[in-house]
Amino acid sequence: MDWPIATDFQEAIQNPSFCFEDQELKTGVPKLDVIGLPAVISGRFACVFQVKCKRKRYAVRCFTSHFADQEERYQIISSYLQKYRLKYFVDFQFIPRGIRIRGKWYPILKMEWTEGVSLTQYIEANLTNPRAIHDIADKFFDMLTALRQHSIAHADLQHGNILIANSELKLVDYDGMFVPGLENKLSHEVGQANYQHPGRTNKTFNKDLDNFSGWLIYTSLLAISLDPTLWSRLQGGDERLLLSENDLKDPFQSRAFREIEALSDPALHDSICRIKSFVFVDISQIPAPVKCSPSNSTGSSSSTRSTTWPPPYQQNKQPQQEPDNAEWIAQSIKPLHFESPCTSERIVLFEVTSAWILMVVVGGLMSILGVSFMAGLLAGGPIFIFMYLRIKYRKLPEITPLLEFKRTISQLRTDLYLQEKEYRQLSNRLNSLSREEERKFKKIEKKGKLLVEQEKKEVDAVSNRMNQDLKRVTRDRQKITQQRDSEIMREFKIRQNQYLTTGLSNARLTEGSISGIGPNLLATLRVNGVYSAADINNRISNIPGFGPNRVVSLFAFRKMVTRRLESSMPKTLSRHELDTINQKYSPQLTSLNQQEQTIRARAQRDNIAINGRYRQEHDKFNQETNKVKMQYENNRNSLEVSLKTDKEKVDGLMKELQYREKYRTVYRNITFPKYVERVVFLKR
Repeated sequence: MDWPIATDFQEAIQNPSFCFEDQELKTGVPKLDVIGLPAVISGRFACVFQVKCKRKRYAVRCFTSHFADQEERYQIISSYLQKYRLKYFVDFQFIPRGIRIRGKWYPILKMEWTEGVSLTQYIEANLTNPRAIHDIADKFFDMLTALRQHSIAHADLQHGNILIANSELKLVDYDGMFVPGLENKLSHEVGQANYQHPGRTNKTFNKDLDNFSGWLIYTSLLAISLDPTLWSRLQGGDERLLLSENDLKDPFQSRAFREIEALSDPALHDSICRIKSFVFVDISQIPAPVKCSPSNSTGSSSSTRSTTWPPPYQQNKQPQQEPDNAEWIAQSIKPLHFESPCTSERIVLFEVTSAWILMVVVGGLMSILGVSFMAGLLAGGPIFIFMYLRIKYRKLPEITPLLEFKRTISQLRTDLYLQEKEYRQLSNRLNSLSREEERKFKKIEKKGKLLVEQEKKEVDAVSNRMNQDLKRVTRDRQKITQQRDSEIMREFKIRQNQYLTTGLSNARLTEGSISGIGPNLLATLRVNGVYSAADINNRISNIPGFGPNRVVSLFAFRKMVTRRLESSMPKTLSRHELDTINQKYSPQLTSLNQQEQTIRARAQRDNIAINGRYRQEHDKFNQETNKVKMQYENNRNSLEVSLKTDKEKVDGLMKELQYREKYRTVYRNITFPKYVERVVFLKR
């Protein structure tokens, strides 16, 4: 069925007695706009008209799209709402044969008209009265609680569907509502994007549907009540409150989230952080909103804080760990000492020193050696002793573990340096990959927008061509209709004139019919061709014997007959005459109707062809996008796993190095100076 659009409903509703089957609506009068047409409020799936009847006013909701189970859903919703009569809903009636358009019946929703302002209008009117906004926030929370207690989800909570009248809340637009009895069905809509979870699909349809939008609206109202300037700073009111679809897609880059988080209230900070975290979980895991009050304020949850990946490496940062054996070793084990007796070293030292002193003394006393030799002798002795002790020192059994310890420390530091270098390289690769992914998806997004624009351009071209053709058909139809109406009026005038002429001719002049006109004067009139009221005209005054008074009497007779005839003349053409004229123009009108149907059918075929062609393009585009996304995701996951492994290795090397560095105190007495001191000064 070719479903009507808003202008079709607007045209039909101008005649309520004809277009409605409901008896009450038949007597109604639609509210008009400034140009005299029925005022319409258009939405995504319906348009609404206000109709004033004798007793009350109604909102007539006309659907611009149709679903197979639409009537079934509304019957279930209506029965459930009437059972509990919650104050947040208005009475409504689903009427299958609701409105007639071009001879066909379409369903409507007859709802009690609710006077009120939308949520955004109420906020703008009360920016100087934060207490009022806070009160509405509390009432909104109470409404959410009541709906949840009755397992109801409105499914499209947003500013336009929340009306406020006398500081009380009313909900409108029940197209996508969930109530018990609608389980195992799909949702026909996913709600206004500025209020819904980014991951919502038509498969999500249960009593928890309002949890996310409830958190968002409730927290936004509280934020505005704390700082009304947020409304202007974040440009609230543009089809949203404070947060937009883009904010929900990337909360960590969102200025709106940062502005709200900056408010000093800890409970509000907790709520906005929860919303930020909800974006990254499945919609089924989002809990019901919690009353925002000091008693429930727990500050920012650790799970919602922003984290940076990869974690920055800090060389001097000590890892958080429990005390280990290294601390016990440093405090409990006594330092090592030289255990070798050094007897041979002392003997060699004594002998070499004695010989060296003897040679220096003898050579100096006898002056048998040259100065250069003496200088060499003076320096050679200590050098020989140093080299000898150094060699003996390296051969000591206590030195082997010390050298091994130093080699281990050196190797650990080398490994740590290389591991840190690899970690930084992986971090840079991940950052480069993120930047590359961002650039790639910007190109993909640009390509997707271009594809949508091309499709829209073709659809608009089809629509414009259809509208132009329909305007031509409408002009031709109006022209033919005017010709038909003119001919009917012309024939009608002819029939009336014929009736008058015949009636005047039949009104014969007889004796006694006219006062003052006797037989002789009648004979004179007949001689001059005056037999009936039709023959009475201005030439009578020229007939002998007819002075002014008699002329007046004759014209009075004609006038009397004319009045009588006018009161009884036909008021319209006969059915046969009308049918004859209509049949004359019927082929042309039928042809125009066929042209209109052809135009609409052609436009529908063109749109189907465009949709089919672009559906393939969109599918191909989505497959390519998912392929690229999966590729980057796999690369990113691989790098993140490697980064995590490297971070663990760095932490492990750092921990082991710290452990072994604490062991260094064990070797503080195993040094070459200590060894020389032990040999020279005969220390044990």
